[in-house]
Amino acid sequence: MSLHNLLEAVATDLGVPELRLSPGGVCQIIVDGDLAVSIEDAPLEQAAHLYSSVANVPETRREEFYAALLEAQLFGREIGDGCVFGLEPSSGELLLCRKLNLANVEPAEFSDALGEFINWAEHWRTKLAAFEKDGKDSQSAGGDSSFDRDFIRA
Repeated sequence: MSLHNLLEAVATDLGVPELRLSPGGVCQIIVDGDLAVSIEDAPLEQAAHLYSSVANVPETRREEFYAALLEAQLFGREIGDGCVFGLEPSSGELLLCRKLNLANVEPAEFSDALGEFINWAEHWRTKLAAFEKDGKDSQSAGGDSSFDRDFIRA
């Protein structure tokens, strides 16, 4: 099914007037008035790229920032299925991204994947805002990383 048809089905399910690709092949959804989620058509790949800016990379404590992101991706424990982080070098924005294969995808599957992606984008935006505000990763209170707390070293 084409991305255009999948977006029409999602719009109908959500009761919104329409979700449409721009001439450049991108549809942007604004969630709760401030979270922008982009859906970009990749027709040669039979895929769609979902992405959202979840934070600006901080000027200080970058090593700690990047370490927290890598730790979250370890075994996919705090990131959605197929999601990865990427750096937009011109803006310094951290993007949460997911490539979604559209071959044989039904509207309900697409809607579920989009909803899950939005939930993860909201999670990371909130978590990284706390990281910036508090000056520390809110999950690492007490100095122990979650790796040390959650895994057994052999």
